[in-house]
Amino acid sequence: MWHAPDDTKREYQMPNRILENEIQRAFLIAKDAISNAREYLKDRARLALLTVCECEHELDILERKIDESLPSAMTHVGEGKARELIAYLQFITDLERIGDLAV
Repeated sequence: MWHAPDDTKREYQMPNRILENEIQRAFLIAKDAISNAREYLKDRARLALLTVCECEHELDILERKIDESLPSAMTHVGEGKARELIAYLQFITDLERIGDLAV
């Protein structure tokens, strides 16, 4: 869980960098899930179905991780940054839902 460091500038940057990386990773995982779902529908490839399930599981983990860390992070930033953090939460929620739908 993220804890606010003493340095205000780092407090502002640290959650962002981590969240941006996690969201980018989630986009790639969701893209992989959809690609493999398409492959499964086309060829009934069992490996593709297993990959879709693994992607969905990874997205669940990422969503839980971000969901647990954001409330604490939001208490240490201003309104503008809090809005940005809420957008990250919305992104990961939508990407996790894509994983659910792919399965």
